[in-house]
Amino acid sequence: MTARTQTTTSIFYDANVVDVQTGKLLKHQEVIIAGNKIIAVKPNSKQKLPKDTRVINAKGKYIIPGLWDMHVHVLEEDEGYKWQFPLFIANGMIGFREMWGDRNLIDSIKNDMQKATMPFFHFTASGHILDGKKVFWKGSLSAGDTTTALQLVDSLIDAKVDFIKIYSFLEPEVFEAIAKRCRERNFPFVGHVPHRIWLTRASETGMASMEHLYGFLLEACSFPDSALKMKKSNTDNFEAGMEPKLRIEK
Repeated sequence: MTARTQTTTSIFYDANVVDVQTGKLLKHQEVIIAGNKIIAVKPNSKQKLPKDTRVINAKGKYIIPGLWDMHVHVLEEDEGYKWQFPLFIANGMIGFREMWGDRNLIDSIKNDMQKATMPFFHFTASGHILDGKKVFWKGSLSAGDTTTALQLVDSLIDAKVDFIKIYSFLEPEVFEAIAKRCRERNFPFVGHVPHRIWLTRASETGMASMEHLYGFLLEACSFPDSALKMKKSNTDNFEAGMEPKLRIEK
């Protein structure tokens, strides 16, 4: 899988195509590819093919749309992507959403993909994480107050990240400021619903995705106020220096 454009026509003949829109299995289909685009999916035909057509016998095989992994951490300095990319290909992945990665590395990998020096994937990436006064992960950005948070949001958007990622320890007023600025700039923000924020409130602000279902169980439990109080306590304890204990209980 590379970014190179192929000029020949290829046909996957007699395939079983999984129609994900209708949930039906379409048997005895031919999938015609010209260049790097699928131009037709239709029942097997007896039409005469151009001499340079590549025919792949797909009898008994199944074809599905390419898959995306919507939450990965692969574009990091330890070069884990070098062994993870082949696994993506083996499992039908054509794209991914990088939820935290080094911006310089991200740009370098995009260039290498375009030059076809490594497997090509569609992907989006957030760059840095915006966290609270005390960040949970080394390398995250501290948005301890609204002024700092807005500066960070603007700088990340101007740096051409694909979305803003927020984390668990943001103060409510900082979360609201980030949400407002992202709405003003028509820019998506995603990530963890902060411990001090109700999930329903996060949804109301336009948060585009809420990772790991954090916040869902909080509001779904029989005693949501007590659960929120516990979450706030976890945040207070973390900021007070109880990091090792919190990591064990995470």
